[in-house]
Amino acid sequence: MRLSVVICTRDRMNSLRRTLASIVQSDPALARGEWELLVVDNSEQHEVSELSREFGAVLPLRFEHEPRPGLSHARNRGAQAARGAWLVWTDDDVTVSPQWLAEYAAAIERYPDARALGGPIVPRFEGKPPAWLNEGYAHVRSAYASRDPDDVMDPFGAQGSLPYGANFAIRRADAVHFKFDASLGRHPLRPNRGGEETETLMQILSDGGHGRWLPSAPVMHHIDSPRQTIRYIRAYYREVGYVQSMLAINSATGKRATLKKIIRTLSSGIADEALCLVETLGSNQSKRVKRLRTAALKLGEARAGIELFLKPHGTAFARSSEDG
Repeated sequence: MRLSVVICTRDRMNSLRRTLASIVQSDPALARGEWELLVVDNSEQHEVSELSREFGAVLPLRFEHEPRPGLSHARNRGAQAARGAWLVWTDDDVTVSPQWLAEYAAAIERYPDARALGGPIVPRFEGKPPAWLNEGYAHVRSAYASRDPDDVMDPFGAQGSLPYGANFAIRRADAVHFKFDASLGRHPLRPNRGGEETETLMQILSDGGHGRWLPSAPVMHHIDSPRQTIRYIRAYYREVGYVQSMLAINSATGKRATLKKIIRTLSSGIADEALCLVETLGSNQSKRVKRLRTAALKLGEARAGIELFLKPHGTAFARSSEDG
């Protein structure tokens, strides 16, 4: 089988229905036996198999259940269960473009030496976004997994911008070998943590692989109203700062922060947060949003430093990707 489209889902029945409906409208340019659509259900109720009645006749649909909570566990389950030589990943809160699947199928044939593929992600906001988000969007668009057609070079390697998890593909053999780290990725206990696909892509590309960028294979990422809030932006970038700091410690050149640096980073983050409150009354919302992002990143970094300082013999993320 040439490819498996893999979608990991958790408690998003209606959103997943919309995603599947868009795939029905996406011309695969493949015979039914050449591809499959694998849905990995990571919810406790595992009700999504009911969707087989709606889509089973028009899509080559299969379901797997991963009982352990966490997106990385679900991704690893998908890699193990998939039948395709390539795994094309998307999310349960997107709609794919009509040419999306055909573009991936053509790229697999066109670039036989590639080990990764990826395409644009276009946020679509539910309702009318608040004014501060419209004005400051450029500073926080990564919080919405935005990837414009010119964001990623073609071909791409381990250095520079990479595809995001809602629209990328890797070989199944690489997904099985370079497992998604279970200490990363969304989880009920850490809903804003990501990075699992970036780390796996980095490992593949650092192993001598290269990727190809597909600007004509976009997906639309639907952003609900709870993700259009200051609270969400703050929580998201605090998690980014924390993860980046922890992963740096795991790198060959990384080292723990000194107490002096931790205090300086924490103080700076708190100061930026205070200025954000003052700037709420001002008219320059773009400046405020940028400062909010900076403050959150600093506070996340400080949190990581404090945790490691209090555990002098501990390590940063202990890579956890075990799967049955």
